[in-house]
Amino acid sequence: MSSLRSVTRSRTRSRTQSRTRNRTQSRTRSKTRSRMRTQTQRRERRNRKARQRRYTRKKTKNALERAFNYPLLIVFDIDETLIQFLNKNAYKYIESMDDVMRRDLDNNIKYRDIAEKRQFILFRPGLEGFFEYVKKHNKYIKIALWTYSENEYAKNIKEILMDEYDLNEDMFLFRWGVEDMFEDDYRIDYPKDLELIWNDEKRHKLQEDYDSSGENDGKIFGGTYNKFNTIFLDDRYGNVSHEKNRRNSILVKGFEPFGHTKTREPMTNELLKNAKKDDMLVKLIEILEKLKTDYKNCSEDECAEAHDMEYIFEPKKVVRKGFSKYLKEHMGDVELITLGDVKNAYSTQKGGIRK
Repeated sequence: MSSLRSVTRSRTRSRTQSRTRNRTQSRTRSKTRSRMRTQTQRRERRNRKARQRRYTRKKTKNALERAFNYPLLIVFDIDETLIQFLNKNAYKYIESMDDVMRRDLDNNIKYRDIAEKRQFILFRPGLEGFFEYVKKHNKYIKIALWTYSENEYAKNIKEILMDEYDLNEDMFLFRWGVEDMFEDDYRIDYPKDLELIWNDEKRHKLQEDYDSSGENDGKIFGGTYNKFNTIFLDDRYGNVSHEKNRRNSILVKGFEPFGHTKTREPMTNELLKNAKKDDMLVKLIEILEKLKTDYKNCSEDECAEAHDMEYIFEPKKVVRKGFSKYLKEHMGDVELITLGDVKNAYSTQKGGIRK
């Protein structure tokens, strides 16, 4: 009898263990299958997202390539817009700086000291980042220089910028000086008239009549660049405020660590402080990013039509792109895209145009 109970208990225990084992194995298989399904689903989701990202990148690239059949042209004034230049007469202000201020300058402002010529060039903060941005978008963005100094000066500054920031020649569309303005001609009503870029026939005729020493004789810009895709930056109000330029221009705060006058002045702590915190070029990149994406939903026909009719800072575009925060009213009720405190923009002590 005892033996029978023992056998019964053994069988019961065996069946219980078997059922437990089967349930455990079943749960294990179920969990494994569930994990595999989850992993597969996750993998599929990742793949779907990756495909979507590739599609979005391709769509964006195609849209931008279509949009930039008309690449952006950014025309810079040189002095107090990109750099500040100290000639041999102002070099004394470098030599007379105290050690504390010189260390502060050394640590915060990029410059080139050409001691053998007693010349000193200070580069606006943000230039390195801006040029890196242009290098990245070199297919879509071109730069030009336009100064009231001689063309030879523009050439020298361009070469210094190329050397300092490792830039290629093809980044620059042109560099013009005072010889390329034809201010005394009856056909020119305004300083730094952007029409000279867009109207090749007019420019070529002036160059022919005056035997200009400018570097761009015979070149064609008008088929590519127009009011639709040209931006002009200057620190002088008279150069950007007239009716030919105002809807393509940005009036910028002068970069003035040694003062805003043509003869310069000793650097002060306040002037250096303002120069160190300058962020004009950072704001410019923000504007360019918004303009760059403006063409994503623009058909080729729409872009072509806008090229002939729409200014880059057309009032409706200023509102749509969120540029109203930069729009300021100046003398004569003229509204301009404005970056920074431009109180010196009207000064008669600056170099360049007096209008």
